[in-house]
Amino acid sequence: MKGPSHVSQRGRRRVVVAALAVAALAVAAFGACGRSEPGQVPSADEPIAVTTVPVTVSGGTVEAPATVRAVERAELATRTSGRVLRVPVDAGSIVARGDVVLELDGQDVAARIRQAEAAAERARRSFARIESLQADGAATDQELDDVRAQLAAAEAGLEEARAQRDYTVLRAPFAGTVVSRSVDPGDLAVPGQPVLSLAGAGALEVVADLPANLEGRVARGDTLAVLHPESGTRFVAVVARVAPAVDAAARRFRVEATLPDAAGRQDAGSPRLVPGTYVRLELSDPTGRTLWVPAGAIVRRGQLAGVFTIDGDVARLRWIREGRRTADAVEVLGGLTAGETVVADPAPRLADGHPVQVTGETEARP
Repeated sequence: MKGPSHVSQRGRRRVVVAALAVAALAVAAFGACGRSEPGQVPSADEPIAVTTVPVTVSGGTVEAPATVRAVERAELATRTSGRVLRVPVDAGSIVARGDVVLELDGQDVAARIRQAEAAAERARRSFARIESLQADGAATDQELDDVRAQLAAAEAGLEEARAQRDYTVLRAPFAGTVVSRSVDPGDLAVPGQPVLSLAGAGALEVVADLPANLEGRVARGDTLAVLHPESGTRFVAVVARVAPAVDAAARRFRVEATLPDAAGRQDAGSPRLVPGTYVRLELSDPTGRTLWVPAGAIVRRGQLAGVFTIDGDVARLRWIREGRRTADAVEVLGGLTAGETVVADPAPRLADGHPVQVTGETEARP
């Protein structure tokens, strides 16, 4: 009986030791989890130095769609009918003033010229004969006047026929670029029907049809901001013409403004405006007020946009609703109020609730 009892006690001691070991491992593991969970970034208590910028309050603006076009532009058409013989240019071709852009088959015109030359020669001979007879008293003054009139008419017909020959060749009225062409060799050209569209290589302008409620707020000589929607670049245009009346059907009036020469040049980092470019005109609206923040203050989390505001000595991430954008600023439609300040250029490691130290304040304008 002593043997089995002795063995049972030793087995119980082994079980107790194993249980204590497991408990110790569990406590160690629990302590390790409490100190640092997997994937959790340890918090840094050291403040981050930041520069703040006040939310800018700006007068409201009214935007209107506009189109860029060349100041010099033309729809070219022939002055005589005929079969198109040659079209040496195409859309995109650059031409100089006087270059041939279209040529018609001139066989019919050549035939009319020969006919007019023959009629003029007959009239000259008749005039010379009657003039000689009148000098000898064999013809009256009336007969001489009649043949003189016939000669003048024949010479005028010859001049007109020769002018038709010039009409078979169409030349560029100014230097520029061919925007479009609507005929090919073999087609029939009709007088007054455009065959080519040409845009001048010089100055550019924008044209916009503004709502009737803006009538009287734009005058010749005013400057307007022209916004390139894709790049956010702004140009300044000077109003050249304002329609004196509102279109009764559309309830709009037309405004044309001249762009600076730089708008048509391709500078580094700057878009180039060409005829047909879509832009937007911006007109000041004193009745509206908008909020703006620097573009560098915006932080993005997926599709969300926000800014960091300062709450005591910590940063707070505030989600906002964006409006218009420029190269340097973003309009805030919601999420901020006038008088608040935001972090001008937040560091990538700045997070909501992180301690900050404000080292300065800058000023931004939209």
